[in-house]
Amino acid sequence: MCALATSALLRSPIAALAQTAADKAHDFQVPYEVTTSPIFYFTRGTFEPYVGGVFTAAGVGGTKVELTLVAVRGYAPSTTTRLCTKPHRRTESFSLLFRTTGQLSELTTTHELEHGALGRFSLFMTESKSKEGFRFYEAVFNRIADN
Repeated sequence: MCALATSALLRSPIAALAQTAADKAHDFQVPYEVTTSPIFYFTRGTFEPYVGGVFTAAGVGGTKVELTLVAVRGYAPSTTTRLCTKPHRRTESFSLLFRTTGQLSELTTTHELEHGALGRFSLFMTESKSKEGFRFYEAVFNRIADN
């Protein structure tokens, strides 16, 4: 039985590893409910005009905490990096870095933010502190590019 399984894997490693062509026809079908969230459509360009702007979220004890967007940082893998064996879809990867003196609720890592122009949306964010005592929160986006 083991020899037969090994033989099948060696004959067709691409099929055995479930790799398919990198085109929209083979993408995972996104549920309709996901497309109703504004975060589904946000890109790096959505946030860049708001660097220095203030967002609010629930803090410890139910207080409102102000988060200042201090950076929108893009990320692109090196052209020599080989993450897969077939052509891949182009992605847009970026992170948002917020600075705050208050602490967000520790009951969750997904926080609902509010902004005057962008409205309400939820982000998964991680916390870090600088040597100077500033508290930072970072959210990372990795999405398939539109074109």
